[in-house]
Amino acid sequence: MYPRVNISPDGRWALLPRYEPDRQLAWAKQYPLVADLMAKVGPALVQDPLSYYTRAYSYIPRRLVAYRVADGTERPVIDAPDDAYPGTGQLRADQVWREDGTSVVIAGTHLPAQGGAGLAPISVPHLVEYWPESGRWSVIAPLKERSSGAYAVAGERDTFVVVDAGKRRHFHAAGRRDLA
Repeated sequence: MYPRVNISPDGRWALLPRYEPDRQLAWAKQYPLVADLMAKVGPALVQDPLSYYTRAYSYIPRRLVAYRVADGTERPVIDAPDDAYPGTGQLRADQVWREDGTSVVIAGTHLPAQGGAGLAPISVPHLVEYWPESGRWSVIAPLKERSSGAYAVAGERDTFVVVDAGKRRHFHAAGRRDLA
């Protein structure tokens, strides 16, 4: 499936997922949701880890990358996979820009391993806010399951809804607190 591009309201940044087939086996060892999907829809890579006879194509984990539209400069958002499920989950709406375009809320990304000590990453996906100009990101909240989507709330500045475990959770970007 072709990934969904998300362009900031000011037109300066574009977010796109990057498929990472070379990291699939390593990420499956670190992230249980990636391992679960590999077991269900990506067994070819487990049986042929060097991709000598086959290539993974029904499921490849991906991570989000930010591109400055003016010059194409790329910057990784978070060096960890998202939690998108193959098929329709890869086309979900999972990014909500602030109205001024300075930051974007991303639903359903894993967090990288913690620190240089090689500590294991937290296994649940998270809701994060990312500032593309600085490359900084901050955790808003952990999710209970894979995110089904994130949407701006009409008429309420910088307020958004995240569908998590089949329930809607309301957040306000400025305060980064769950309103429900």
